[in-house]
Amino acid sequence: MSRQGAGSGEQGAGQVAGSLLRAPCSLLLWCAPALALGLALRVLMASAMPFAYVQHDSYRLLVGGAEWLRPEAQEAFGDNVPFLVPALFRLAQAGPLPALTTIQLGQHALGLIQIVLAGALVRFWLPRWKWWIIPATLVFAAHPSFLWFEHTVMLETAYVFAVVVLAVAGTWLLRQPSLAAAMGTCVAVALVAFTRPEGKLFVAFGALALVAAFWKSWRQLARAAAIFSATLALIAWGTVPGESGLLLYSSVLHLSPEVPRCHPGVGPYVAALCAEAIEAARREPAFVSRRQREALTDALKNFVAKHPGASRGADSAQGINRVATSLAFETCLRAPLSLLPLAMQKFRDSADDLANGKFTESWLHERQQSRLRSGWHFIQPIDVQLYGRQFADVEELLSFVKDAYPPKRLRWFGWLHEEWRDLYELRLPDTKYPAREVHGLPLFYLLPLAGMIAAIAWPMPARRFHVCWVLMLVGLWFIVMLTANERARFRMGFEPFIFLYPFVAFDAAIALVQRVQRR
Repeated sequence: MSRQGAGSGEQGAGQVAGSLLRAPCSLLLWCAPALALGLALRVLMASAMPFAYVQHDSYRLLVGGAEWLRPEAQEAFGDNVPFLVPALFRLAQAGPLPALTTIQLGQHALGLIQIVLAGALVRFWLPRWKWWIIPATLVFAAHPSFLWFEHTVMLETAYVFAVVVLAVAGTWLLRQPSLAAAMGTCVAVALVAFTRPEGKLFVAFGALALVAAFWKSWRQLARAAAIFSATLALIAWGTVPGESGLLLYSSVLHLSPEVPRCHPGVGPYVAALCAEAIEAARREPAFVSRRQREALTDALKNFVAKHPGASRGADSAQGINRVATSLAFETCLRAPLSLLPLAMQKFRDSADDLANGKFTESWLHERQQSRLRSGWHFIQPIDVQLYGRQFADVEELLSFVKDAYPPKRLRWFGWLHEEWRDLYELRLPDTKYPAREVHGLPLFYLLPLAGMIAAIAWPMPARRFHVCWVLMLVGLWFIVMLTANERARFRMGFEPFIFLYPFVAFDAAIALVQRVQRR
């Protein structure tokens, strides 16, 4: 494409952006088919289940005050959850409806808004956006993972929504740089950071986007930097340290040196665990079990208790995480070439699974009842706020759940789940290890990868945004996959873009074909 052609494309994208801001009704019209489908599916789900689905992780988002201060709550959940979602869920408990009704209705509303935001991204990003906006938004309307998490008391819906909002704000900033756009992007960065622990990593995108937007104007860059600095201070104040260091160190424990330089005295405390991890890594990929992670936590807790200087005066949880972070960084620097294969192995282990659970008899009744039974001491003080009625004992609650969550009325969701999962059936060859087999990467993932490459390499609207965003997503993927457990739900932050970037690839492919034909 000539410079003139590229310039006209940039001008056209600016006109699209201006049109979007002047006429939002046009966007809603294009999104109407997806909004109709999305509303119908969500009404079906909400009418079948008036209450949100409760997981084990739900308790720490629902209980507060004196209940949260109980030792068993702190022991069970830790303190790594940002404040925003628990605050909203507790606010729902003060409303006129049962909180579990309010939560699922509110999250479904976010899902519908997310459809429109996805349409806005397609319109901002693609020259042939009219070709793709309806199928792309229909994907968001019917994606089973979005539907399932919207009806579940977890962090994922708010997190995914915040990430999509950030993508829209970042696109606005890098299409039409202004201090208002910079402020909007900073607010969106803070919103993401306040929804999930790994959300803090998106400050890297904020920094990249502001530099890319204002590097030609030092005065505006300085003003934007001041806004961003205030955002960083707010994020530091409003988030908690978490346990990322401990998670990362447990993942790379099989690579740990016998005598770490940062904490030489820790060797005897973790030697047996390191030996076990090394031996296990010879038979299968280094996937850490909950038992191993708990054992490592206990070992580091003993080390910190006998070497208080190692944690620099931090309390037990923060001290353990601080020591583990130092050990993890030293281990990663010692064996950098082993990190990417490990991250890819963990990703592949769940890449052909959907991130969501199911609404079958097993999930709605057996699994949920088991979690409610074990968490009855958390639920009992707030049962009226959650369900709109008081239960005499846990058995009455379990009987209520059996009637309130009818799997027969949600058979359509099971069909949708299985049909969607067919996307991942075709995959690269599996890898066999002595003790297990890891599935090959589903071929479907080559489409978003091609779209990311095309967004950067091909001159199209929002190219500067895609450079910053793809760098952010790739870096986040590497950190999350290396650190987290091999569970599909840790993919949720990427899911909107796994299904948006294929349309970028399709659009670029058509442009390439047309360019060849003109020659």
